[in-house]
Amino acid sequence: PKLEVYGDSIFIAVRTVGLRPDNSEIAQGELQIFVAATSIVVVRHGEANELAEARSALEADPELLAGGPMVVLHAILDRTVDCYGPVADMLGDSIEAVEEAVFSDQGIDSVEDIYELKRQVLHFLAATRPLIEPLQMLAAGRTPMQGEPAYFRDVADNLSRVVDRATTYRELLTSVFQANLTQVSVRLAEVGVQQNEDMRRISAW
Repeated sequence: PKLEVYGDSIFIAVRTVGLRPDNSEIAQGELQIFVAATSIVVVRHGEANELAEARSALEADPELLAGGPMVVLHAILDRTVDCYGPVADMLGDSIEAVEEAVFSDQGIDSVEDIYELKRQVLHFLAATRPLIEPLQMLAAGRTPMQGEPAYFRDVADNLSRVVDRATTYRELLTSVFQANLTQVSVRLAEVGVQQNEDMRRISAW
């Protein structure tokens, strides 16, 4: 994600992250947005989030839509960041399930689930965290576009909360991985003790 200024226009690239219809997998795409004084153009790549809901809301409110391209940009970014939330929820639920498994009596047989979750969290952070600076620029009015910067402050705050959650997930997964290694070491030590005891019994026959 980035924001670039070209004269009296701006260009914004935004990574979209959402859940596929069955809510089991993460879909990613990109929006490239060109904003001028009287127009806005959006180019979608990959599995970008649908914007029909945002468009319908704007068309239903002509007075709001009269605010111009920056109002449309706000609606697009607001919709994009809103879609990050369910992904963060899904990651949180998956991490909780792995954490419970690690600390159960059975533990987990493989660290692949932990690695896969951490990979997803890192990809999620890579897609979302870089958008913080462009939103801060918009919220502070540091662009040549006319519009109300306050429109973007709620979006920036929402994004910051999502990124904070994902950062916590990353740190939690590191702790879960270390805990799993400890659990495995303990179980291996217990097996070793039992094997030594069995060998002593066999030797005594």
